[in-house]
Amino acid sequence: MGILLAKILVKPFVDTDIELQNLLGVSLQDFLNAHGFNALREAEAKYVESLGLADHVISTGGSVIYGERAMASLKKHNRIIYLEISIKTMLARLGDYSRRGIAADLSDGLEGMYLERKPLYEGYADVTIDANQPPEIVLKKILGA
Repeated sequence: MGILLAKILVKPFVDTDIELQNLLGVSLQDFLNAHGFNALREAEAKYVESLGLADHVISTGGSVIYGERAMASLKKHNRIIYLEISIKTMLARLGDYSRRGIAADLSDGLEGMYLERKPLYEGYADVTIDANQPPEIVLKKILGA
């Protein structure tokens, strides 16, 4: 969604997961394996907090929501759009997540992560969009917001 939105709005696009991997010099999964999910969350939060970008389309990793200062920085410079999906949609989209670098305690499975993060996403969101729909519909809703 981020790339499509940036193209339409003619704005620079930043994918923080890709940029963080470049900064770390390893995949997020490799960093997670070596240092644990809390270290990955901290690295992500510090990186996002350092951006200070305005007038960009920024696609963040899902765990950035745990970084209060990172979220405050994003909120200061941007509108936060929460692309809300159901647990069913999340599971279908993630598929095999073993190499995704998910910064979460997955002892309660992906459902536990979803339930933990959902109220955080809702709390920071300036706009919530139902993203259980086809991309073109979601994009129209984002642009309309």
